[in-house]
Amino acid sequence: MKKGITLLTLLISIYWAQEGARYLVIVYDSFYNEASVLAKWKQEKGIKTIVKRLSEVGSTPNEIRSYIINAYNTWTPRPEFLLLVGSPNLLPPYTNRSDNEYGDMAGDYRAELAVGRFPCKNAFQCSVMVQKTLSYEKNPFIADSLWFKSLLTIVRDDYDSDDTIYYNDVRYVRDWALGAGFCTIDSLSRARNHNQNDIINSINQGKGFALYRGSAAGNWWYPFYVNPAQANNGTKLPVIVSATCATVTLAPGESMVGEAWLKAGNLQGLKGAVGFFGNTRSDYNVAHLRSAIAQGFFKGVFLESLPTLGQAVLRAKQELYERYGHAQEYQCFTLLGDPELNLWTATPKLLNVSYPTYIPCLSNQFQVRVNQNGIGEKNARVCLWKVNDFYLVGYTDSFGIVSFEVNPTSVGGFLITVTKRNCLPFQDSAWVISGDCGVLEIVNLPSQNDSGQVVIPQALVKNFSRFPCNFSVQFSAENYVSTRQVTNLMPDSTALVVFDSWVLVRRGENICRCSTALAGDSNPANDFIFDTTFVCVYDVGLSQILSPTDTVWVGDTVRPTLMIHNFGNTQENFPVRFLITTDSEEMRGNREAETPKADYPSSPYSLRKNLFGDSKGQSPFGRIIYEESLQLSLAPDCDTLLIFPEWYVTEPGDYYAIGMTMLVSDMNKANDSLQKSVLAIPPSSLKEKGIWGDGVWDLNCYPNPFLNQTVIKCFGNLSRSKETRLKIYDLSGKVVRIFNPPEAEMSKTTRQVLWDGKDQLGRDLNQGIYFIQTEADSAQVHHLIKKKLIKLSHKNRGRVGGLTQGGVR
Repeated sequence: MKKGITLLTLLISIYWAQEGARYLVIVYDSFYNEASVLAKWKQEKGIKTIVKRLSEVGSTPNEIRSYIINAYNTWTPRPEFLLLVGSPNLLPPYTNRSDNEYGDMAGDYRAELAVGRFPCKNAFQCSVMVQKTLSYEKNPFIADSLWFKSLLTIVRDDYDSDDTIYYNDVRYVRDWALGAGFCTIDSLSRARNHNQNDIINSINQGKGFALYRGSAAGNWWYPFYVNPAQANNGTKLPVIVSATCATVTLAPGESMVGEAWLKAGNLQGLKGAVGFFGNTRSDYNVAHLRSAIAQGFFKGVFLESLPTLGQAVLRAKQELYERYGHAQEYQCFTLLGDPELNLWTATPKLLNVSYPTYIPCLSNQFQVRVNQNGIGEKNARVCLWKVNDFYLVGYTDSFGIVSFEVNPTSVGGFLITVTKRNCLPFQDSAWVISGDCGVLEIVNLPSQNDSGQVVIPQALVKNFSRFPCNFSVQFSAENYVSTRQVTNLMPDSTALVVFDSWVLVRRGENICRCSTALAGDSNPANDFIFDTTFVCVYDVGLSQILSPTDTVWVGDTVRPTLMIHNFGNTQENFPVRFLITTDSEEMRGNREAETPKADYPSSPYSLRKNLFGDSKGQSPFGRIIYEESLQLSLAPDCDTLLIFPEWYVTEPGDYYAIGMTMLVSDMNKANDSLQKSVLAIPPSSLKEKGIWGDGVWDLNCYPNPFLNQTVIKCFGNLSRSKETRLKIYDLSGKVVRIFNPPEAEMSKTTRQVLWDGKDQLGRDLNQGIYFIQTEADSAQVHHLIKKKLIKLSHKNRGRVGGLTQGGVR
C-alpha cells in the first residue's frame, strides 16, 4: 500500500509542477501523501489542484498569506478554494481565531477564497478526513435514498428573547429545505426535553445537514453536550452548521466539538461529520449575528443551489456582512472540512455517459454524451486527464454533449470523469492507442493481361485497431494512380476498395503497389503490398526484304529472304508467306497505295482468297508466280533471317515481292507486310564483258526520272582508259543510243553527256524504263557500270510504270 501511495504521489507531483490551479492545498509536510489522494480526485473531476508542502510555502502566517496572494494574482487559473491540512499547532492559522485572512486577497477582511481546514494532528487522522470526503463525494451511501434529503435542527432554548431568533432560523431553514425537496426534518429542542442522545440517534438515521442554534462554548450546552465518537452513522455523513459561540478552535493545544465531529471514526468504520462550520469566538447578545450566518448558509444551499460547501460558507459570511458588517464574526466563523465539497441536496441520479473507448494517437475530436433517462444533461462537467499528456475540462450543452480537441502525444489510458450536482460521479477509462490499418490483398488483378485490356483493380483492407478509422488507400503502377477514402471502418472489419479503370499499356511486367495511409499508424509493415501483372504484346513484323534485290537477271535462281522481328514480349509461333506477282492493271492504277492489310482468317483457303485472290491465283497484285509459306518460332525482341525456297527467274519485266507475317493475334497490323518492285533483265542485252574494277567507278543520272533531257556522268580514274563508251538499252535489251568519246565531254576523272531522250536516229523514244551502261578499257582490265533510267512523257508526267518523278518507288 505504501508503495502504491508513493507512485501516486510521484505522478501527481509531476503534473503539479505546472503552476496554476483552482484548488490550492497547503499541507503540513508529513501529510503530503494523504492529502495527495484527495487532490488527485479533485484533479480527476476537473478541479485543477496543486498541493504545496508547508516547507515550500513558508512557516509563518505572513509567509503563507504572501504565497497565497501571489498565487491568486499570478496563476492561471487562480485559486478559488484553499484547504489547510494540519492542526493549528502544525500549520499555523493567521491568528488563533481565524483562517479567514488566508482567503482575504484585498485586505478588507472579506474573503475571495473559500477556506477550509483538516485539523489533523497525525497522518491517521488526515487519512480519515480524506476518506470521509471521498466517500461523501464519490461513493455516497445510496442504499438509503432518504438521508440525502433529511435535515436535523437543534434549538437549545435559553428562555430569553434569543429563543425567538433561534426558532425563526430553524423555521426558515425547514421551509427552504422542504421547498428544495427534503422529506424528513427532525426538530430537536431543549423545551421538548430532547438531549444529546436524540442528536446521535438522528445522525445515525442519516441526515444531510444539521443546524444548531443556542448557547455553546467548546461544545453545545446541556442537554446537547454531544460526543461524536458515539455516533454510528457510517458513511451517511452530514454537514453541520454550528451557528453559536465557540465550537471550533484554532488555538494550539485546544480541542472542541467541531474537531471531534471530523476526527470521529477510522478507515474501517467512517462516522461523524464530513464538514463542520462554526465559530472560534464567544460573545453576548450576538444571536442576530449568528442568525445571519445560519440563514445565509442555507439560502445558498436551498434557494440558490450553490454546489460546494465553501461557496455556502462564503454566502453565509456575505449575509453577515450585508446585514451587520461585523468583521470579528465574519473572520472567526471557520470551516473544518473540504471547501470544494460538492453538497447533496437530493437523492443522487445515475448518469449515462457515452464516449469512444479508443482513440488514435493523433489529433481527435472526442465527444462525450451525458444523459439521464434519455434526456441530455446540461452543465455536466467532463474532465479528460492523461498524466503528462493532456488535461481537458468542459461542460455539456443543452443536448448533453461536449466535444474536445484531443491531441495525445503517447499511447496509454486516460480518465474520463463526469460530475454534476446531485448526480453520482461517473468515472471510467478510455485509451489512446496507435491505429493500425493495412492491406490484406490485391484483388481482381490477373497475373497476365493483353495490352490494351481494361482492368479495375481492387484491394481488401482491414482495420486492425480497436476504434473506427478513416484512412486513404492508393493503388499505383507506372503511369497509373488511383486513391480512395475509407471512412468509419469499424474495428476488426474489412472493406473492399474499388479503384479507377486502368488501361494496360506498358508492356511486360508491371509492378503494382497498394498502400494505406492512416495518421499515426502503429504498424507500417502491413500498410502496403505489392503484386505484378504481365502485359502481353503480340506483335511480329517484317523489317526488310533482303532478297530478291531491285534488279535480277532472267535465268537467275533467287532465294527470297526476309528479315523478321518479334516486336512483342511473348514467344510466338506463326506462319510467314512470301509472294511474287506480275504487274496488273489494278496495280498500275494504284502504284502509290500501300499493300492491302487484311484481317487474317484462320483457314488456309480463306487466307489465300482474301489476300491473294481466288483459287485460280488471281489477286489485286496480278498473277501469282511464286508463293511459299514457312512456320517460324521467334523469341521476344529478337529478329531472324527467313530464307524461302528458290525462285527461278524465267521472264523479263516488272515483278512485286511481298512478304507477310500471319500471326492471328497480332496487335499491330502496320508492320505485318512489306513489298518491293523487282526488275528482271534479259541477260543477252546486258551481259558483262569483264571484271568490275577496283571500286573507283560510278555512274550518275540527273534528273531521274526525266521528262525532256537528263545529264549522264561517269566518274573515275579515266586517264588510263583507252576508250570510254556509253550505251542506252530499252527494256527488251535493244541498244537505242550510243555515246562515243568524241561526243562526250572529256576529262581525266569525268565523262559527261546530255541525253535528250531520243534514239540514235533522233526519234523521240516512248516513256518507260531504260538502262545505261558505260564501258572503259584500261591496259589491264575492262570496267563495266550499269544504271536504270526512267523517261516520262508529257501525257503522263509524274507517273509511269509504278514510278514517281524524283526517284524509283
